[in-house]
Amino acid sequence: MSLEFPNGARIIGLPGSEATIRGFSAVSLLLVDEAARVSDDLYKAIRPMLAVSAGELWLMSTPFGKGSVAKTTLPATALINQRDFFGCKS
Repeated sequence: MSLEFPNGARIIGLPGSEATIRGFSAVSLLLVDEAARVSDDLYKAIRPMLAVSAGELWLMSTPFGKGSVAKTTLPATALINQRDFFGCKS
């Protein structure tokens, strides 16, 4: 599934399988939803997509276990305070 905008930007939905996700390169932004549930093999398969373009990787998730990609990849300081992110006043 994909969506292309008038300026040429594209959003492409990719499969959640290490065996079938390979083949994209020069990705400028890679979003991974529910990153805590992504297997190590799938994570290792998507990293090369960013190598050519020096693209960004955004991991979004709810918590799931101690050994997930999201927990082991992101330092505690990388976590965003949701109240600050959404502009809420304390």
